[in-house]
Amino acid sequence: MAYYYEEEKGWKRYGEGVIPVIILLLIAIVLIGKTTPTFCSVPVMNQFLCTRTGEVKIGVIGTLSGGDTKIGAEKLQEILDTQGTAYSIYYTPVPLSVLQYPREKMLKDFDLVIVSGVQNLTYAQRDAIGEYLKAGGNVILIGDAATTDPNDPLVRGWSPASFGDQVPVELEPEASQSGDITKNLTEANLIFWGTHPVLHDYAERYKLNLSEVACDNIKVVKVKNKEGNIIALLQGTGEDNKEDNALAIVEGSGMFGGKILYFNYDPGCTRGIAFASIRYLAGR
Repeated sequence: MAYYYEEEKGWKRYGEGVIPVIILLLIAIVLIGKTTPTFCSVPVMNQFLCTRTGEVKIGVIGTLSGGDTKIGAEKLQEILDTQGTAYSIYYTPVPLSVLQYPREKMLKDFDLVIVSGVQNLTYAQRDAIGEYLKAGGNVILIGDAATTDPNDPLVRGWSPASFGDQVPVELEPEASQSGDITKNLTEANLIFWGTHPVLHDYAERYKLNLSEVACDNIKVVKVKNKEGNIIALLQGTGEDNKEDNALAIVEGSGMFGGKILYFNYDPGCTRGIAFASIRYLAGR
């Protein structure tokens, strides 16, 4: 004779369906809390989600000053040297020889890495940066850094090494073929595109002026978007005194939460955006 259990009633009946929803909600709260300062003002939650405080450690691959690129970061170096300490932001050069096996692990102690002032990077070196990104690391890429390979004259632009796969922009075809990859914009202004934590959460938290542009003449790379998240455009006067514009800041992402911000100019020309971006990537 078959025996039938009495149908469960009340919360037990619906418990199995509710538990996964609760788990997904908790995961969403943690992800939002770890990537933005949204919950930093909420009692109790801020202790668990906003514990990353203190100094920001930046590793520089290449150089902020000089180098062999057409677009460097001299202005960024200037503001970091004069104002970085006040914001507890410090940077140190990363020798290219460090990018050996286990390459990406040599970068893990940095809150973020800036790639600037070095156009020639070997496939292995670019791949090391890509693996760092895939593992959750954060990168600021400036101008035409990492667009050539000393061992392969055919490389022009960000090649299919794991770093290149994650760069959110690519050279315009005509610029890539001709080798004339840069142009100048005078009296340029930043045009913000959409909503982003850099433009809102971090700018408001640190009282940063995002409209300030300290450079009259800005050199940019002729790039187009490659499925990236456009944060800002530069709009100014180009050749023949005609209005022109260019991608300014574009975001891409790694496999496990790492982020890459591409700056198509010296970030020091926009002090507020530079500091907000560093804080955003460092999670501070």
